[in-house]
Amino acid sequence: MPDAPPTILISAPPHAPADDVRDLVRTTGFTPLIHALGSLPTVDFQPLAAAIMCPPENVESAVAQTRRWRVELGDRYRPILWLADPAATRIGLEAGADVCLARPVDESLFAAQLHALLRIRESVNRLHAKGDDAASITERLRKAYEQRDRDRELVRALHRSLTPVRLPELGPFRFVAQSHGHGDFHDAWLASGDLEFVLAGAGESFGPLVKQLVTAASIRGPAGAVTPGEILRHVNRSLVALGLADPPIVSAVFVRANPTTGRVAVARAGLPPPLHVPATGEARPWATPGPFLGVFDADFPTHVGELRPGDKLVFTTAATPGEGGTHLVLERIAE
Repeated sequence: MPDAPPTILISAPPHAPADDVRDLVRTTGFTPLIHALGSLPTVDFQPLAAAIMCPPENVESAVAQTRRWRVELGDRYRPILWLADPAATRIGLEAGADVCLARPVDESLFAAQLHALLRIRESVNRLHAKGDDAASITERLRKAYEQRDRDRELVRALHRSLTPVRLPELGPFRFVAQSHGHGDFHDAWLASGDLEFVLAGAGESFGPLVKQLVTAASIRGPAGAVTPGEILRHVNRSLVALGLADPPIVSAVFVRANPTTGRVAVARAGLPPPLHVPATGEARPWATPGPFLGVFDADFPTHVGELRPGDKLVFTTAATPGEGGTHLVLERIAE
């Protein structure tokens, strides 16, 4: 079934019906709808393609009607065409008409002008539709950002609740936290007589996950049978297996210390090497290779050292640019 032709409103004074304009609209292929100029009911422009104003000799009523239409339409666009005396052209355009043609109007000119106005209307409608789509996308993005902020705050709250305020002491070992970086996570626990410690610079959502993976790996075998390097390798494989398209930069260090012998085993991934500050003597880093976690399969060698009474082992999640920069920062922290 073919679509009905668009409807064109014709507004004319009741005492001067615009029969010629109605016939012209029909000839052009549209459906005319007569409207009494100055009538009170508001025009429903939704089904209308355009409006034609046929002002009387005194154009004041036509000017008022045209201005009222523009107010009622608001942001919506409907072409308004005036058919009037050439002397009223400027008045019609100032009132809100898009085009003013002189009566009697040439049929071909009228048809061409009306079709041109309707093409403009279609273009405006498409722009409005795109604007509505953009506004909808903007609103969805706003809600998504608000949800992201709420999720981040929830993650921060969980991160704070999972990060211990005080770390355990065992024998000669004790921990001192200098500061907490944004998203850094640390925890320590007792495991079969040893003290185990993890420090992760992994972001608020991944720090506790690293700790859980470390804990799971450390209990796979007998106490001490799984080295810190093997534990980090297990954590790394677990993160790689997630198959994230944009994996986060996860760094960590895992320490196992024996309070009886002072033996300390350390493996690191991505973090600067820890600085051993002896009670007497020169501070030296415990340097072992260790890439970031979750990027590719890799080995994480374990460094084994010994802490004597008065010694310090300093860790940081922040690398400092420049030759020896991180080393100097660690020395200041140790002081």
